[in-house]
Order: sequence, then structure tokens, then C-alpha cells
Amino acid sequence: MKSISFLVVESSTTGFTSAPAVTITGDGSGATATSTIDANGTVTGITLTNRGSGYSYATITITAEDESTATARAIISPIGGHG
Repeated sequence: MKSISFLVVESSTTGFTSAPAVTITGDGSGATATSTIDANGTVTGITLTNRGSGYSYATITITAEDESTATARAIISPIGGHG
């Protein structure tokens, strides 16, 4: 079964006042993650807390209560792993 190997932050504005929620949707299930921010309120990382299974694609949604935005992408392992 394919799982999400890791998540890569592609862009982030400053101004997040707390680490925003991360939602993972796709054709698999079970993947969960948390985000981290730096002193400027920029999303600097996303930690996968559960890799899930059955994914061939995944969409990452980063939700904030204000107008700050961030984007990320999922790296999904091929059948048999990365190497």
C-alpha cells in the first residue's frame, strides 16, 4: 500500500499567530499532520503524525483563522518504497 512519505512546505506568508491546522485529503486514508511556525509567524515545517495508506494522490490544506496562507505538497512513496 502506498503511504505519504513526507510533506513539503512550498510557500507561506508571515503572520500566523499559532500553528495552523493541516488537513490531508486524497484517495487514501488515515494520514494526519501538524504544522510548526517560526517567530515571524511563517509555516516552516509540517510533521507527519500518521503516514496513512492507500494514497496515489493527496491534497494538503493549511487552515488559519486569519488571512495568512501557506501551501504544501505530499511526497507519496511508490510501491516498494523509495529505493
